[in-house]
Amino acid sequence: MKGGLGLRMRRRAALSLAIAALGGRVARSQPAGGPFRPARMIVPFPAGTSLDLAARTVAEGLARRRGHPIAVENRAGADGVLGAEAFARARPGEALLYSINAVVTVAPLLADRLPYDPDADLVPVHPGATDFIGLTVPEALPVRSVADLVEQARARPGALNWYAPGAGYLAFRNFMRAAGGLDMAYVAYRGSPPALLDLAAGGASTPR
Repeated sequence: MKGGLGLRMRRRAALSLAIAALGGRVARSQPAGGPFRPARMIVPFPAGTSLDLAARTVAEGLARRRGHPIAVENRAGADGVLGAEAFARARPGEALLYSINAVVTVAPLLADRLPYDPDADLVPVHPGATDFIGLTVPEALPVRSVADLVEQARARPGALNWYAPGAGYLAFRNFMRAAGGLDMAYVAYRGSPPALLDLAAGGASTPR
């Protein structure tokens, strides 16, 4: 790690699927490497998501090693931005952030302004988990391949809804454009769990 631990602890840290966290702006209030007792781990997605489960596993293990409890706090919304903002506003050394890497890679591309500085407030430390993007449709929809989905979307412009978090949002936007500009309605869920419930029930109908 270029600059060593001292440099990393002079800035806020983020813990993510592709980045991990170790502390706040500790050096501004105490020497680098001094006492660091995070009381909570902020997760910018709802409870029950894969990110949340991974964060709770890390928090439990870290709490055992540090000798004090670390509470997991879910701050869902805006594809991770609200959680990253809450972390950036936390007291130095008081919180960790366990997030998807989109808060530093994708969010700056989608917003003119963010409520945090990806460069100054977040420091990559270590991968926390791996994830993948999948394409799923309701069982009742007569789609069994990507070609079937494209055919359905072209035959019913604006009738099909879709949802994807983080980088998956950009990936699906690119898919629709590459398929000739498909007309499908995005549903802004607050996270994957409600989207999966609607999917299991037959498909999304209203924004959440």
